[in-house]
Amino acid sequence: MASYTTLDAARAAYLANADYADGAGDLAKAQDFRSACRALLVLMPQSAGQGGSNVTMSMAEVAKQLAAAESFVGTKASATAPRAIYTNVSEFRS
Repeated sequence: MASYTTLDAARAAYLANADYADGAGDLAKAQDFRSACRALLVLMPQSAGQGGSNVTMSMAEVAKQLAAAESFVGTKASATAPRAIYTNVSEFRS
Protein backbone atom coordinates (compact mmCIF):
# COMPACT_ATOMS: atom_id res chain seq x y z
CA MET A 1 0.00 0.00 0.00
CA ALA A 2 1.33 3.39 -0.95
CA SER A 3 1.83 6.09 1.64
CA TYR A 4 1.83 9.79 0.83
CA THR A 5 3.16 12.26 3.37
CA THR A 6 3.07 15.44 1.30
CA LEU A 7 0.21 17.16 -0.42
CA ASP A 8 2.14 17.31 -3.72
CA ALA A 9 2.81 13.54 -3.65
CA ALA A 10 -0.85 12.80 -2.87
CA ARG A 11 -2.05 15.07 -5.68
CA ALA A 12 0.38 13.49 -8.15
CA ALA A 13 -0.77 9.97 -7.23
CA TYR A 14 -4.42 11.06 -7.38
CA LEU A 15 -3.98 12.37 -10.92
CA ALA A 16 -1.77 9.51 -12.10
CA ASN A 17 -4.19 6.81 -10.92
CA ALA A 18 -7.58 8.45 -11.52
CA ASP A 19 -8.11 6.27 -14.61
CA TYR A 20 -7.98 3.00 -12.63
CA ALA A 21 -11.44 1.93 -13.82
CA ASP A 22 -10.83 2.51 -17.54
CA GLY A 23 -10.92 -0.59 -19.71
CA ALA A 24 -10.71 -3.81 -17.71
CA GLY A 25 -9.70 -1.91 -14.58
CA ASP A 26 -6.37 -1.91 -12.82
CA LEU A 27 -6.36 -3.16 -9.22
CA ALA A 28 -2.93 -1.74 -8.37
CA LYS A 29 -3.88 1.72 -9.69
CA ALA A 30 -7.16 1.59 -7.76
CA GLN A 31 -5.28 0.77 -4.57
CA ASP A 32 -2.89 3.68 -5.14
CA PHE A 33 -5.82 5.98 -5.96
CA ARG A 34 -7.53 4.92 -2.75
CA SER A 35 -4.39 5.73 -0.76
CA ALA A 36 -4.09 9.10 -2.49
CA CYS A 37 -7.72 9.94 -1.64
CA ARG A 38 -7.13 9.08 2.00
CA ALA A 39 -4.02 11.25 2.07
CA LEU A 40 -5.85 14.14 0.40
CA LEU A 41 -8.61 14.00 3.00
CA VAL A 42 -5.99 14.44 5.72
CA LEU A 43 -3.51 16.79 4.03
CA MET A 44 -5.71 19.04 1.88
CA PRO A 45 -7.08 22.28 3.25
CA GLN A 46 -10.73 22.78 2.30
CA SER A 47 -9.94 26.13 0.78
CA ALA A 48 -6.87 28.23 0.07
CA GLY A 49 -6.49 31.78 -1.08
CA GLN A 50 -3.80 34.18 -2.12
CA GLY A 51 -3.90 37.61 -3.66
CA GLY A 52 -7.67 37.86 -3.90
CA SER A 53 -8.18 34.47 -5.57
CA ASN A 54 -9.65 31.51 -3.79
CA VAL A 55 -9.47 27.81 -4.60
CA THR A 56 -11.69 25.19 -3.01
CA MET A 57 -11.80 21.43 -3.30
CA SER A 58 -14.81 19.46 -2.19
CA MET A 59 -13.79 17.01 0.49
CA ALA A 60 -17.19 15.36 0.00
CA GLU A 61 -16.24 14.64 -3.63
CA VAL A 62 -12.89 13.15 -2.59
CA ALA A 63 -14.70 11.02 0.01
CA LYS A 64 -17.17 9.89 -2.69
CA GLN A 65 -14.29 8.93 -4.99
CA LEU A 66 -12.61 7.10 -2.11
CA ALA A 67 -15.79 5.07 -1.55
CA ALA A 68 -15.97 4.22 -5.26
CA ALA A 69 -12.32 3.13 -5.28
CA GLU A 70 -12.84 0.99 -2.17
CA SER A 71 -15.83 -0.68 -3.81
CA PHE A 72 -13.82 -1.30 -6.98
CA VAL A 73 -10.89 -2.75 -5.03
CA GLY A 74 -13.19 -5.05 -3.05
CA THR A 75 -14.95 -6.30 -6.17
CA LYS A 76 -11.79 -6.67 -8.24
CA ALA A 77 -9.80 -8.33 -5.44
CA SER A 78 -12.51 -10.92 -4.79
CA ALA A 79 -12.87 -11.62 -8.52
CA THR A 80 -9.15 -12.29 -8.91
CA ALA A 81 -8.72 -14.29 -5.70
CA PRO A 82 -7.64 -17.89 -6.17
CA ARG A 83 -10.47 -20.38 -6.04
CA ALA A 84 -10.50 -24.08 -5.30
CA ILE A 85 -12.29 -26.35 -7.73
CA TYR A 86 -13.62 -29.60 -6.38
CA THR A 87 -14.46 -32.44 -8.70
CA ASN A 88 -16.67 -35.41 -8.12
CA VAL A 89 -15.73 -38.61 -9.90
CA SER A 90 -18.12 -40.90 -8.04
CA GLU A 91 -20.21 -41.36 -11.17
CA PHE A 92 -17.22 -41.90 -13.44
CA ARG A 93 -17.39 -45.14 -15.42
CA SER A 94 -14.23 -47.11 -15.95
